[in-house]
Amino acid sequence: MEFSLEAYLRQLEAIPWFSRIGQPLEAQAGVERLRGWEDWPGPHDRGVDELFWRQQRMYDALLEEAGAARPELLALWDQIQQTVLRAAAADVPFDPDQDCYHAPTTAVWTASWTAGLVGWCRYLRRPVPDDLAEQWRWLQQGFWPAGYAWVDEQGRTGPLLVL
Repeated sequence: MEFSLEAYLRQLEAIPWFSRIGQPLEAQAGVERLRGWEDWPGPHDRGVDELFWRQQRMYDALLEEAGAARPELLALWDQIQQTVLRAAAADVPFDPDQDCYHAPTTAVWTASWTAGLVGWCRYLRRPVPDDLAEQWRWLQQGFWPAGYAWVDEQGRTGPLLVL
């Protein structure tokens, strides 16, 4: 199936970004629940940091894989970022002047990265990795996958922290 940027951007505009923050989850959700922005452990928590670094490594690998299509991929990234930042920041206390310790601002930036990586996978006709697909599902439902509950010494992760 051919990737359509226009269709993907419309999909991003239609996502109910962060609209279910604080709402109950099903008992079998398989995640660790955060109740509010203040419960987020911050960017230097090992589980949060691991999620960010996994996304960064994926970004780097996909960009390298793109080869000559790298400029197209970067242009695609910019369009996805702009769309998500505009749409997702509208309903949370996003503040572009805040740093990474401000949970709502970090949530919007993380959402834009997740959407960017999903878009790149689709554009490159690659399957979306399972852990990224799980983060994407939570975002599409109006929650924030904010990190992992834990990371062990071998790099295995626990369930997602979901707000």
